[in-house]
Amino acid sequence: MVTNNKISSLVIDTLRKQACGRNISVLSLYCDYQAQGGQSAINMIGCLLSQVALGSAQIPAEIQSAFELSQRGHNGLRLPDMLELFAKTISSFERVYICFDAVDELLPQNRSELLRS
Repeated sequence: MVTNNKISSLVIDTLRKQACGRNISVLSLYCDYQAQGGQSAINMIGCLLSQVALGSAQIPAEIQSAFELSQRGHNGLRLPDMLELFAKTISSFERVYICFDAVDELLPQNRSELLRS
């Protein structure tokens, strides 16, 4: 029997194979009802941003400096800042696929904020 997680992985794997060698990014997030507390919109967008950055040959300087500044000041990046960085980072791609699995397992307020973002 194929579970939803295996189907999701198959979709992501297929997209990644098709994107190989092209200016396309495939990002994914797996939501988990057991980890709802840590799955805020800012954390999830941060996860997507880190996937893009780590998939690059070099982490974009703007991302690196923003994270260094936030760590020095002990203030995390705010959601608008994170969204701006994410938008700038993905703008260099021809196409970006973002795959979410089990969004219904997020806390309602986190789900709404993530989808609005």
